[in-house]
Parts: sequence; C-alpha cells; structure tokens
Amino acid sequence: MKVNFTKKQWRQFVIVPHRPCWVVMTSTTAHAITVFDPAIFARQLQQLNEAKRQYDQAKATYDQFRGSRDIGVLFNQYGSQMPKEMQDMYKDYQSGNWAGLADKVARLEKSQQLTGTQKEQLSQIANRAKMQALGNKVVLDDMFAKSNQRFAQFSEWQTLLICKKTQKRQLTY
Repeated sequence: MKVNFTKKQWRQFVIVPHRPCWVVMTSTTAHAITVFDPAIFARQLQQLNEAKRQYDQAKATYDQFRGSRDIGVLFNQYGSQMPKEMQDMYKDYQSGNWAGLADKVARLEKSQQLTGTQKEQLSQIANRAKMQALGNKVVLDDMFAKSNQRFAQFSEWQTLLICKKTQKRQLTY
C-alpha cells in the first residue's frame, strides 16, 4: 500500500523507523496507523536465526573444551584400556579399601623411581647436552670474532678510500 501525502500533511506525521511495524501518528488524531514492512521483518528474523546459530555453536565449543571431568565416567569409558594396576586402584577407591589403595600407590611410586642404570643414562644424556651447548658456544664465539675482524677490515678499507679520495681532490686543486 502506497500512501501519498502533501508537504503540509507530511509535517504533521511522526514516523518511527527501523521496526518491523512502522507506527504513523498524527498530531491531530488520537489513533495510529500500523504499516507492516515484510522486508524489515524478514531481515530481523534472519538476524535472530543467525544469532541463535552462533549461540548454539559457542555453547557446543564451550562444552567441548570443558569436557567431562568425572572420574567414574572417564573410567567407564576408558577403564578397560587402563593398566591392571590402575583398574585395581579404582576398584579399591570404589569399595573404600583405603589401605589397599595406599599400598598400591606406594608400589606404583616405587616402581617409577629411577634405578642405578637409568640414573646413569640420564646423567649421560645431560652431559651430552652440556657438551653440545659448549660446542655451540665455541662456534658462535668464533663466528663473532671473525665478524669483528671483517668489520675492522671494512672500516680500514673505508678509511683508506676516504683518504685517497681526499688526496685526489687536493691534487686537482
């Protein structure tokens, strides 16, 4: 529906834009005429659907990062793949056998300690890393010294060139 107004009539109306329904009010009458704009309504509906989709995606991402931290759920999902000692520890935990659980934890801790040969191997690895670091330091120090020598050479050459140019200029005068 198209409405035609004269300039005088147009000044008497107040229009509220950017809503799906425009309300046109006059200063002389006490009623309002509602004008429905389907294009604006459709755009707002699309924006609402897009906002809902973004909210659902953000919620799914949050839930994925948060994940499950319930030990029972995790054990039920992955318990069959865990080592036998861990399964026994969880059974002791479920049954309240705290003494058995403490004993199994102590045995597990003791079994994970480094033995003499493991300590030696770890020490050898650490020594190799130190020696490699020292070797790298020697190479870097050598590169630095050679770079300084080259820089000094370039500085000397630059000084000689400047002196020769100055001498040529003096000879031409």
